[in-house]
Amino acid sequence: MKKEDKTALIEYLKDRYLESISEIDLLIKENHFHLAVTRIYYGMYYLVTILALLDNYVTGKHAQLIGWFNPFNPPLSPSSPRPLLWQERKKGVNNGI
Repeated sequence: MKKEDKTALIEYLKDRYLESISEIDLLIKENHFHLAVTRIYYGMYYLVTILALLDNYVTGKHAQLIGWFNPFNPPLSPSSPRPLLWQERKKGVNNGI
């Protein structure tokens, strides 16, 4: 990625982060807690994406970005060495994880 493109993308992501964060108070005041949590998630996603770009890591997948950010606890997948645990997560079973 060209330096100018990376700089422009980082500025765009920063603006999206600030927009997401500014919406949280309003959503909470209106008792839209699920939407507030979504905005918090995306605010963090935009920030972590900026960090990844600064480290020259580029991906369009949330799971890969999370794995890059937290290499000690990568997300589970069907090819994980813990496939049964993945199946439980897929079903929505909370195993305290």
